[in-house]
Amino acid sequence: MAHDKIIYWAFDEKGKISEENYRETKKKGRPLQTLATVKLDSSHRIMDKSDPVVNGSVYYIISSESILKLHQAQNF
Repeated sequence: MAHDKIIYWAFDEKGKISEENYRETKKKGRPLQTLATVKLDSSHRIMDKSDPVVNGSVYYIISSESILKLHQAQNF
């Protein structure tokens, strides 16, 4: 999924989850079974070619509940 300054991906055991599948699952109120999510957040609009960015910043967050649970189980 993409917004002005954010791009977001979700992955399950089959690979990247489509935006359509993601929205449909959420709409039905079912939990989304993800293995990992990736969020890219920019200080400037990502697809705006009319105003080239000289200085900007981007950060990303990668999260995986299943990997965190595995890590916690091994360390406790």
